[in-house]
Amino acid sequence: MLKNAMVFLLSMLLLNACQTHLPIVSESISDSHSCNESIESVELTDIDYLLYANRMVDLLVQDKSIQAATADSRMTLFITPVKNNTNEAIEVTPINMAIKNRIIRSGKFIVLDKPEMSQTQLNSSFNHLQQSDNCAGSPKSFSLTLINSLTRAIIWSENKLFK
Repeated sequence: MLKNAMVFLLSMLLLNACQTHLPIVSESISDSHSCNESIESVELTDIDYLLYANRMVDLLVQDKSIQAATADSRMTLFITPVKNNTNEAIEVTPINMAIKNRIIRSGKFIVLDKPEMSQTQLNSSFNHLQQSDNCAGSPKSFSLTLINSLTRAIIWSENKLFK
């Protein structure tokens, strides 16, 4: 428990110091990507994943359609926990907390703890991507998707690809 608290505190300190210094990653994912695509190939740590998640939330709250939709009133939002669909051990608890805190601090949303009472839902996941056997490393992506809770229509979505 103490170790988790220390990791979280260190993560938060580094977050404040390094918020805007993220490696550049591919903006899109295609079904037939090659080994030479623009995929970040450094080994990432839990703090790197945390930074990616924070950058994605920043893109969400800075999006023009979100800005317009929340200009007069805040949207109610339910945040689902980050899913780790990879075979890598990614500590998602600090990422969940960081996403929630960043969303709240944006002033654009009211975060609720019951999905059935919210206008929107924020889903996020780390995913393992399939690629040919002749490529080194296993590409992964982090996706963040805002959906309408009633219609299930996607309001906003972003995907980051990395190794």
